[in-house]
Amino acid sequence: MNYVLFRSVGTKETLAEQENLICDYVSSAKIKIDSIFTEFSSLTKELDLRDEIKAFMDNLKDYDKLIFYDLWSLSSNADELVKMFTCLFKKNIDVYIVKKRVVVNKNSSSYLVVGMINEIREMNIAEKNDRTNGRPKGSISKSKFDDLKNEIMVMLQNGDNVSEISRKLDVNRSSLKDFINSRGLKELASRAKNVAKLKYDKISGTIKILESIECPFQKEKEQKKLNSRSST
Repeated sequence: MNYVLFRSVGTKETLAEQENLICDYVSSAKIKIDSIFTEFSSLTKELDLRDEIKAFMDNLKDYDKLIFYDLWSLSSNADELVKMFTCLFKKNIDVYIVKKRVVVNKNSSSYLVVGMINEIREMNIAEKNDRTNGRPKGSISKSKFDDLKNEIMVMLQNGDNVSEISRKLDVNRSSLKDFINSRGLKELASRAKNVAKLKYDKISGTIKILESIECPFQKEKEQKKLNSRSST
């Protein structure tokens, strides 16, 4: 089945704006919508307290399609997004992120998925800095290192430290360190590096990590059943 997910209450775009863009998208892509789910929770509400969205995701079936406006429709927290994508990919669900015009699933590039989640993380860091420094909400100062971001990422993945990278690029170490920290590049490089270390199946060559993990929502549901049985 093909599902559309809307997020209301305190969202970055109104429900009407989300509806308009998603309607245009599914119309142009000729996607038939079978069901619509709207979550009325604020962006600041923790996933553990969002019982409706957890139940909705738990009820999704293998090879369903999920369409939503942007990543914050799922969550504005990077750790929660990892948990939610784990569940979606475990069920072989195609995820349509309309604002970005991308479709991702468990076979998508890990760099694409991690990169999108890191955008949310950078946004959260920027907003935290805004509150501290009084900058406009959501802004990230332009840096002279922006054009070198990919090159810096490669060096970090290769294990180079800040001093080594600054020497190779012939740039100020302190400024480079500030740039790396503000963009969360060390964490992003570490995640990408860990993906590269995953063991591959000798026959199919596919990453086996999804075969060894459990959907946390399903695990939570099973634990509740066990607790219920033990109390009776």
